[in-house]
Amino acid sequence: MPVPVTPIPSSLLQQCQPSPPPSDPITYGASVLWNELLLTDLQNCNSQIDGIRQIEKTRASQ
Repeated sequence: MPVPVTPIPSSLLQQCQPSPPPSDPITYGASVLWNELLLTDLQNCNSQIDGIRQIEKTRASQ
């Protein structure tokens, strides 16, 4: 009996996009706030990658 393949949700396959810079030219204060946004973007991308890894790990163990 074939084992059903777990599909990867489309939410995990969306391309990660960094937040745009807040202003031009960037001031020191704006860069500090932008860094926080970029770190959040990075955490979200890493969560997507971790989700895909977990699905692939489950597939490999079946």
